[in-house]
Amino acid sequence: QTYRDIEVILVDDGSTKDDTPQICDEYAAKDTRVKVVHKKNGGLPKARETGINASSGDLIYCVDADDSIEPDTIASLVPLMTENIDLVAAEEDFDKVMTPEEYGNWFLHWNAIHVWGKLYRRSVIADPWVFDFDRSITVAEDFVTNLRCMKNLKRNVSVSSQRKYHYRQLPESMVHKFTSTSEYDLKIMQEATKIVADVPLDLREGFAAYRIGVIGHL
Repeated sequence: QTYRDIEVILVDDGSTKDDTPQICDEYAAKDTRVKVVHKKNGGLPKARETGINASSGDLIYCVDADDSIEPDTIASLVPLMTENIDLVAAEEDFDKVMTPEEYGNWFLHWNAIHVWGKLYRRSVIADPWVFDFDRSITVAEDFVTNLRCMKNLKRNVSVSSQRKYHYRQLPESMVHKFTSTSEYDLKIMQEATKIVADVPLDLREGFAAYRIGVIGHL
């Protein structure tokens, strides 16, 4: 990254292929900014939580295992994290500063649900409650994680059209192996209902639209 004042946390989530543990350790040996955490496989949300807990920075940016980012990604996002911003939601189609309630209601229309591509203030995402959800939720976990982050939004959100993240879909990815069922969709909606009840924002409009969308899908 062209932004040099960073730390890179590599979470080896019980990898068994391609010598990943050794490759991670080799990077850490080359660069003191790189830290490796080897752990038993526990899934994506737990891996993210482990990485965040191992970090010390004020700002958090997540990259999924299959993906890559441009060299100037962090350098382009840090200036958008001003004193009145808690979250920079990049990879979108427009540029706008939103209040937490505006962002939350827009989000619930199934917008910007991914965790990747966002720059979080540490206080927003480094909270055990954010990751304290049913581990059987393996698809739509990004939606659940970001919805839980709403509880910690105190300042505005900067939505950005900057596109620096390269999302790569592989045939063996979880999303391609998953077949949605009515029971699973209802589980996600029940989880969302509980979260919205705990979030101190008026999300009624967005949540109504979300529920209508789920019911229509069912």
